[in-house]
Amino acid sequence: MKIKNSYLYFPFFVSLLFSTLLSKAQDNYNLDEINAAAKTQFIKPDALDRLMIRLRVVENNLPEGQDALLIETYKTITDQYIANNHYSQAYQVYSKCMDFKQASAARQFISRIDSTKKNIEIRRLNDGTELMNLQNQVQELQIDNDLLVSKRINFKKYFSFVIIALSALFALILVRSALKLISIRSQLKENKELMKSKHRIATLGFYVKGLVNQTRQKAGQLEDLASSIQSDLQKLASPELKNNSFGNDIRTHCKEIKKDLNASGIDA
Repeated sequence: MKIKNSYLYFPFFVSLLFSTLLSKAQDNYNLDEINAAAKTQFIKPDALDRLMIRLRVVENNLPEGQDALLIETYKTITDQYIANNHYSQAYQVYSKCMDFKQASAARQFISRIDSTKKNIEIRRLNDGTELMNLQNQVQELQIDNDLLVSKRINFKKYFSFVIIALSALFALILVRSALKLISIRSQLKENKELMKSKHRIATLGFYVKGLVNQTRQKAGQLEDLASSIQSDLQKLASPELKNNSFGNDIRTHCKEIKKDLNASGIDA
């Protein structure tokens, strides 16, 4: 039973051991150190073979961004093999360098394509988001435009009502002003006529004293003339002509005229 349980844990121990050895191998087989070792002058082919063995581990677990350094290391080892007249091994390393270079270029191309696809997808998503934002903005602008049109229509309606009301009020004010002006002109005309009448009365009043004086004088003269006519008639021989009623009537009328003038209160 214990043996069966140990078989169950065996893969776990193997994977743990492999990961430990791999980490140590990565620590021991640093690409920079291999590159520097490959550039050693008068290096022997055996040392180059060991470097190639070390490169296998590095190539399988190459960190990102060291493709150019690995290609340079391959070229350096190729040149060192040629310097040691090992052309077959140099050709193999060179072929391996070309294969890795093509694979690296393919990976870079695929990476660029993936990056471009991601950028296109991100740009498409951004464009979609921006398009949605623009559509929302267009809808908001349309709503704002409809509100502005409605407000403009209402403003025109209310403004028309206000203009009509102000026009009616202004017309009423003008009518009242015109009526008042007509009344003022009529009153002014009446005042002018009244002033003319008063002026005429004042003008006549200026001459009334002389008129009254002349009338009194004329009445006195008529009275004296009536007395003279009466005395002349008395001298006549005819008895019909000696009637004194005519002269008396004239004197009576003259006295009444004087009495009326005195009663008017106008001083001579």
